[in-house]
Amino acid sequence: YGLADQLIYTSSESPFLIWGDTIFDHISGINTQTLANSYRVNFLSDGAPVGVSPQASSVFISLIPNDNQITVVIDHQVPWFNESYRILMKGPGESDFTEVGISDIQEYTVDGLLNNTEYCFKVESVGTYNAEGILEVLLNFSQEVCGMPFDLTPPCPPELIVDADCIEIVDWVSWTNPNESCADDVTGYNLFFTPSPNGEFELLASFDPDTQTSYVYNADLALNSIAGCFYVTALDSILPGPDGLPNQNESEPSNVVCVDNCPIYFLPNVFSPNNDNLNDVFGPFPYKFIDSIDIQIFNRWGELIFESTDPEINWDGTATESGHIVSDGVYYYTIVVNTIRLEGIVPERFTGNIQVIDGQNPASE
Repeated sequence: YGLADQLIYTSSESPFLIWGDTIFDHISGINTQTLANSYRVNFLSDGAPVGVSPQASSVFISLIPNDNQITVVIDHQVPWFNESYRILMKGPGESDFTEVGISDIQEYTVDGLLNNTEYCFKVESVGTYNAEGILEVLLNFSQEVCGMPFDLTPPCPPELIVDADCIEIVDWVSWTNPNESCADDVTGYNLFFTPSPNGEFELLASFDPDTQTSYVYNADLALNSIAGCFYVTALDSILPGPDGLPNQNESEPSNVVCVDNCPIYFLPNVFSPNNDNLNDVFGPFPYKFIDSIDIQIFNRWGELIFESTDPEINWDGTATESGHIVSDGVYYYTIVVNTIRLEGIVPERFTGNIQVIDGQNPASE
C-alpha cells in the first residue's frame, strides 16, 4: 500500500470543527477492480495542516482456485479492528449475491463447487474502533471478483506390489486404486521402470481406465532379464486449466519396488561323446539369467583340453589341440558364470568334474 498523497477533495471552511463537512463520496475516476485504494484526511486551520488521520484502504479480495473450491483472500490496511468478514457469492444463473460463510480471519474457502464453472464473490468487512463516541460498526464492501475452480490437486499415489516369477520370466506388477481410499477422480496410471537401482526411470506403459491396476512385464526377454525397479503414478481427469489449456494432474510416485533375477546354471557330471545322439555333447541343463561364461576343462595331468565362453558350451569331447575325442575318464573344470543381476553382471565361480564314458565312435562306423 502506497501513501495516500493524491488530493481528491477539499471541503469548505467552517468556523467550528463540528460544523464542518465530514462526508465525501468518491464515485468517479476510481479503479476498485484491480487494486485497493487508500485514503487519509488532513485537518486544516487557516489553510495550514494541524493533523493527519491514519491511512485506511478499501477491502480488496483475490481468488485462489483449486479442485472444486475457491479460496477468497482478503486484504486491507485499516486503523480499526475488523471482527469478521461476510463472504458473499453469486453462482451460475443467480442474479443476487448470497452469504456463504463468515470468517474471523482474512481467508475463506468455499467447497463443493463445480470445476470450470464461474462463481462471483464479494466480501463485507465488519469492524470497530472499540472507542466510545466513534461509530461502533464499520461496514465496508470489497470489489466483486469472478473466477472458476480448477482441478490443480494431484491424486494421492498408489501403492505398488511386484512379484518376480523366475520360472515364467515375468514380473507381475500390481497397484492399488486411490479412488478406493484417498481420491475420487483418478482416471489412469503411468508405470515407470529402470533396469538398475541407480538408473533413470523411463515411462514403461500408460493405463486407462482407473480399474486397470496390473501389468505383466516381460519386455526384456531379449536380455534374458526381469530385474529392475518400478514405480507408478496416478492421473486425474483432463480438464482445461486456468490458462484454458488441457490440464491433467499426476500424483507423486508410489513406493519404488526393485526385483532381481534368480540365475540358474547347472552342469551334468557325465556324458558319452559316441555319436549315438544320446548325451553326445557336454553342456548345461536349461539355464536362465546368464550373460556369458568362461569354462576351462583339464585332464588329470592339469593339461588344458578345451575352453569356451559360450553358455551352451557344446563340448563334443574333442581335445582342442589334438582334434580327437578324449579317452574315457574323469576330467576337471573351472568355470566363471556371469549372471545377470539387478546390480549388473555378477561373476560366480565354480569347479567340478566330468566323467567321460564310451568316448569312441560306434563300431558300425
